[in-house]
Amino acid sequence: MFQSCAWGDHHPNLPSFKRAAASGCYICKPLLQYALKNSDTPEDCIKKRYQYRVSKHETDTQIIIDMPMLKDGEEITIHRTFQAVPISELPTDFTVRDRTLALPLLDAIRNAQRWMDECLSGHEQCQKNTRTKFYPTRLLELGESTMRIVLTAQKKPSHPYATLSYCWGLNPSFLRLTASNLSRFQEEIPCSELPIAFKEAIYFVKSLSIRYIWIDALCILQSGLGAIEDWRSECIKMQDVYSNCIVNLSLSRAAHPNASCFGGCTPEATLPFEVETTGIYGDGDFAKHTCAVVSWEYYQEALYDQPLGFRAWALQERILSPRVLSFGCGQLFWDCVQCPHASESFPCGLANLSQSFCLTEKAIPSTSDSRILNSTWWRLLEEYINCDLTFPETDKLMALSAVATRMASAMDDVYIAGHFWRTLPLSLNWQVKPPLTLEKRHREIPRRINGSTTVEERQRQNQTPSWSWASMHGPVFIPLLIEPSGDFSLADAEAYTVSPVDERNPAGPIASASLTIKAHCAEIEWTREGPHVLCKSRLLVDGLYILEVNADDPDDKPTDGATFWLAALAEDDWLGMWEGLVLEETDYKGERLYRRRGHYRLYDSQMLERRSSWRDDLRIMFGQEKMALTLI
Repeated sequence: MFQSCAWGDHHPNLPSFKRAAASGCYICKPLLQYALKNSDTPEDCIKKRYQYRVSKHETDTQIIIDMPMLKDGEEITIHRTFQAVPISELPTDFTVRDRTLALPLLDAIRNAQRWMDECLSGHEQCQKNTRTKFYPTRLLELGESTMRIVLTAQKKPSHPYATLSYCWGLNPSFLRLTASNLSRFQEEIPCSELPIAFKEAIYFVKSLSIRYIWIDALCILQSGLGAIEDWRSECIKMQDVYSNCIVNLSLSRAAHPNASCFGGCTPEATLPFEVETTGIYGDGDFAKHTCAVVSWEYYQEALYDQPLGFRAWALQERILSPRVLSFGCGQLFWDCVQCPHASESFPCGLANLSQSFCLTEKAIPSTSDSRILNSTWWRLLEEYINCDLTFPETDKLMALSAVATRMASAMDDVYIAGHFWRTLPLSLNWQVKPPLTLEKRHREIPRRINGSTTVEERQRQNQTPSWSWASMHGPVFIPLLIEPSGDFSLADAEAYTVSPVDERNPAGPIASASLTIKAHCAEIEWTREGPHVLCKSRLLVDGLYILEVNADDPDDKPTDGATFWLAALAEDDWLGMWEGLVLEETDYKGERLYRRRGHYRLYDSQMLERRSSWRDDLRIMFGQEKMALTLI
């Protein structure tokens, strides 16, 4: 496989695959575990011969293994890609794969200290925070075997502090700060009372000579008198808490604080390995190189798909912190502005290879380039909407509010209930039914968070507007908007109103919001056979055009005979298609308002062989004049 650019068979059958895995093959051993885990039965993990393909480029070489298997009764082919790069261009520590079932603490601390020292002393682009002007309301001061809460307004620390990102888990029962134990915690908190993950984090922080740490469960009142107001007040300070820490410890591996974050690698983890290659890199068919081979799934398996990677709150904790030290699968990971995506396997990061690995964003770019900032926001949003929230009703906007505030400043734009003004109205074109090629981390059935349908009911609650993606819980597909204006936009944003629940946090939960747009509209009627456009044109009746309507909430089914409006947002010239919002009209004190109920696509039935008159045909159905709509 590594001795030429030829393509060939990887394994013809399961016994061959098992023998290679048993012999310790660095590729086959983890891939067998992966195949067994993702197929219906062991016999189904190889339905046809596994084959490999070698794709040679100027800076790297990719080896793609095709794995046909049976899953849920259907034959599928999973593709696993490995990248081969000369070790002279990608410094790699291959000893990580020789570790036992636990993280070697002395090695880990030594590596973490080296990253810290290099960043603090040599990275000009990285914020230092060794002498910060801001401190959280409360901090934990660490002693030998105890710690205590200090009120920074009364006793301002003279040293930097660390922060902690972790999973709370279901039905948490670990030690937390309450109104009743606050006084006692100011005197002493025995470390023996802490859950294991907190103990491990504190041990690590002290090993890095850091005297203070901020842990939300122990620094924000969780229950008792004043807890609700304390939580609201401290949430507003989150961006300052994390952006002013010296380092954020991210306990990625632990599913809850009572689980250890010092565990080793899992059997299916594909770690980097060293191999002698011939002809797959550089000039000529006989050029020899010692290469590092790394799976494209390396970061996904070892870090992103660990429990903390699914927690929505953790995203802004990562983005705001100047340095993040993550406890991943069997090794530490490091991120700062100048050395992102480093790990104990790749202590200097991935250099120019990072784009191949679909890596997550680590910071808001220091640029005024709107294309870069829009792209960053879209990638952050795509990641965020696929993460979990225990309380989506209250936290959907709150858990992203600090990042949104920073992005609004960087983009010099106004943030409105999950959207930026300059991206409207095109950014309304989200949908809950993603394209078939889009893989989601969760398979939850989407549902609307706010169930109220009348304006009166909505005004009595904290309500995210129906036109915002933040009104949905579950997978949502948001189209990439690098340049939010262009010929493909069919509508115009005219005005908006927004009233946050807390004026101190305008990017947080919404009490009410409206958006006025102008768009080409068509009225439809819902019948047992489905939606029908109420116009005299026979274009739909004759089957020349196809109308697809997808409800945002599958439980929110229209009644027979109900009427709705289609508002055109975007045009796809290649497919001959218009798409946009399905709106329900409602009356409030004599004013016509519109609530989003779904998304539609209307396209030429011939698709790629579309009619030359398709654009004129759609304008006949929708009308030449745009209609003013106030969305709620």
